[in-house]
Amino acid sequence: MTHSASRHSLGSRREHVHADVCVIGAGIAGLTAAVRIAAHSRLRVVVLESGTATALDHEAAMVGLDTVDDPTGMYQGIARGRGIGGTSAKWAGKLLPLSPGDMAARPYLDQPGWPITPDDLSRYTREIEAMMGVDNSPYEHDQNPDLDPGRLLPTGMSDIVWRWPKRPTKANHRIDHVLRHELERLNNLEIWTDATVGTLEIAEGRLTKVSAINHRGGELTVAATSFVIAAGTLESTRLLLLADAQNEGCISCTTDSLGRYFNDHFGVEVAVLRAGSMTPLNRALADRKVNRTVRHLHGELSAGRQQATRSASAYFDFDALFVENSAIARARAMIASLHARDGAATLRHSVGLMRKLPAFGQALTWQTRHHQQFWSADAVINVKVWIEQRPIAANRLTLAERRDSLNMPMLHVDLERTSDDEHTLQTARQTIAHLWHTHSTLGSLDWSTLPERAIDAASEQAHPAGSLRMGHDPHMSVVGPTLRVHAISNVQIASAAVFPTSGSANPTFTIMQLAMRAADDLLSQFRIAN
Repeated sequence: MTHSASRHSLGSRREHVHADVCVIGAGIAGLTAAVRIAAHSRLRVVVLESGTATALDHEAAMVGLDTVDDPTGMYQGIARGRGIGGTSAKWAGKLLPLSPGDMAARPYLDQPGWPITPDDLSRYTREIEAMMGVDNSPYEHDQNPDLDPGRLLPTGMSDIVWRWPKRPTKANHRIDHVLRHELERLNNLEIWTDATVGTLEIAEGRLTKVSAINHRGGELTVAATSFVIAAGTLESTRLLLLADAQNEGCISCTTDSLGRYFNDHFGVEVAVLRAGSMTPLNRALADRKVNRTVRHLHGELSAGRQQATRSASAYFDFDALFVENSAIARARAMIASLHARDGAATLRHSVGLMRKLPAFGQALTWQTRHHQQFWSADAVINVKVWIEQRPIAANRLTLAERRDSLNMPMLHVDLERTSDDEHTLQTARQTIAHLWHTHSTLGSLDWSTLPERAIDAASEQAHPAGSLRMGHDPHMSVVGPTLRVHAISNVQIASAAVFPTSGSANPTFTIMQLAMRAADDLLSQFRIAN
């Protein structure tokens, strides 16, 4: 007999549920943790998800829940996804673990190291790679000669480290698709959608129950032994701020770190690459498939360069944009219209593609022969730099007086782009310029015109982090090394909100590692209790 995780939409009902474990959030971290707990135990796991059945089915009312109160207008915070799968529905698909330097103490920035080691996270690396359908070869350029068989990229440098993130298939961008078989067979896993947590009741240092509501008058109360909050950085922080406000400052009375040290990756296009010849440029820089896994080139400031310049982490990559009438753009538009089942648009793009058949044939031949993406001569190749904001206590999230569409406090954002952030951005730009001047034969760089303070032109990467930072000292952090909230013993946070620093990697891989770590710690606690 086949069992499956039961799914319920709260609607206008009023329900009371009991569980061993309640997971708040059905995105990348929430589903990873919930499936792991349910698959390795007989515990009853209940998942609460604010959105609807899929993150692509996004009601207008849900958009209002993602709005942040930011008087400066410098931080939008709206690139989130509510629904089963969460922001994985919007994820660009880059898997890259943090480097050891990203987790190490950086005294020249007055930044502590992570309270856990790289080995504490790397124990999950192979499992995540298998789950996401990518290979297990190294991410570092100098450890994998297959990534650059023509030896076209400069190596042996002291200032830049080349790394190669892995891209899962488009279907595997969505965590609910990746875990679909587990979600179909686990009968001790229950998912409630249309349920936004707004009340958290704490007694004697433990969270006893939460209540979720929606726009239809429904209310769901869940009492549980343990809770995992995995609702993304912004929402996870709001939930702990709500818990603190609703329970006589139970967290803020022990630490001043709640909501502080908020940061993001901020990026700006610094140059356009003008190719000398498209063949070596494609061979060196374009995405390629190695061992059936697509790899994407990514350059980082080395730890030595960061220390020498007293800057934070920064990374850069190359992004090819194709003019609207190019063969590649036409092919992509045709595929998109096919997926959208738009017959008229499909026909229009098909006719346009027919006119570009020689160029399309060249791209197809290249991809077949070299297992690489093809950048044609009419592509605009942008060089974009992303910087790690230095976490400072003044950058913080608090509860605003403004209310959202569920009459709950919005998040108020205080986030300054500091002179330290500007210094990191300029360091990265200068390092790229030096690299191109001394090593590159792939073309020339036309530098972008930026304001005097280039950081003011940068955009957020939707990698919010840091506002529930992890540490050993309960007075200086919100959660401990096992991701348990210092002040609430039965609550764990699986989110980038716990990152002490963000480094130079897309956070998705690390979030999945932390979700598995939280699940394993919770399972061990249940085994000890029994």
